[in-house]
Amino acid sequence: MTAAPPLDALCVGEAMWDLSAPAGVTFDHAESLAFRPGGAAVNVALALAEQGLRVGVAAAVSADALGQALRARLAAAGVATTHLTTAPGRTGLVVIERLEGARRVVAYRCADEPEAALPEGFSTRMLFLSGLLPSPSQRKVWRAATTEARRRRIPVVIDVNARTRMWTGVDPASALRVLRGADVVKCSADDLAALGLGAPDRAVPALRASLRPRATFVLTDGPRPALAIGRFGAVEARCRSARAVDPTGCGDAFSAALLAAIAAADPGDLGGASFWSAALRRGHTLARKRLTGR
Repeated sequence: MTAAPPLDALCVGEAMWDLSAPAGVTFDHAESLAFRPGGAAVNVALALAEQGLRVGVAAAVSADALGQALRARLAAAGVATTHLTTAPGRTGLVVIERLEGARRVVAYRCADEPEAALPEGFSTRMLFLSGLLPSPSQRKVWRAATTEARRRRIPVVIDVNARTRMWTGVDPASALRVLRGADVVKCSADDLAALGLGAPDRAVPALRASLRPRATFVLTDGPRPALAIGRFGAVEARCRSARAVDPTGCGDAFSAALLAAIAAADPGDLGGASFWSAALRRGHTLARKRLTGR
């Protein structure tokens, strides 16, 4: 018997169902909801699988019918489910209303959401961690994972992806220290606000200074230019204007594009301005396709 080849990427985070009313239809008029796997780690994994990468998800899913259906849907889409763990409770649901490019979101999740766990000796060429929480148990898992990845020279990409309700009134200082284990940290302007760090012009230099010297920091800000700061200096990429159909998962599409670019690059390219300029443009392109419903 031979061991399975390593994954191109292992995505760690949360898994749930997104239930979307038809575009342009309000909740009070909707007669149907479309089921789509959701959660940043899941969204990124699905996008990478569509691009032909071998990808897996490490997340906790419920033993209920919806949780097992989610597991089956991911497997059918070509995402490895070996690292999914079964947790008590009910599967998280997010109900989405989309009107003229904006959206209204109503979430139904457990008060104590289960967190993803990683087995020792995970086999992947790249590790993606998403959804920073004010959780000591998550910090323990992430520190162990990033330490193991760095020991084996596996690139680590962290998407902060902070949820406001989790961080209100919480000092993020201790949680942010886990970012020092990353080679790339992606953060949005909304993430900075959720963490209480303030506007990007003040928060970005402080956050970048807290990372490893060789790490790259990526900032996205909706339709505004994306920025990458690293050993190469700073580069930015503007995005083309587009008519928004569904903004759900646009940030995850951007993350998937970065991961795909890293997976295709030679290790020596990751410290170059030209690589990051192209990667940011690739991120905007994939996010724009998601935004416009393509």
